[in-house]
Amino acid sequence: YYCPHHKKGSVAEYAVDCDCRKPKPGLLLAAKKELDIDCEESFIIGDKVPDLESGFAAGCKAGVLVLTGHGTEQELKPLEKPYETAPEILEAVKILLEY
Repeated sequence: YYCPHHKKGSVAEYAVDCDCRKPKPGLLLAAKKELDIDCEESFIIGDKVPDLESGFAAGCKAGVLVLTGHGTEQELKPLEKPYETAPEILEAVKILLEY
């Protein structure tokens, strides 16, 4: 799943404020419907705070911000649900397996 939209984009057809661009949960809700995912029993792992915001808005119960990719550039802030940070994805998985 991906979002082709950006409200400041240069292609008029895609220059819209949509529900699928993070931090909105549209992409995750589409996956939930199509793949029969139970978001309330799911986790979100991302390298940007909007990834976590999107997951929490879709109902994910916990999340981890990985400090690879864009993770080290992120300003950590309180979200609607607590989250942890991990140096990389394997550590994120280990954290979430404790839930």
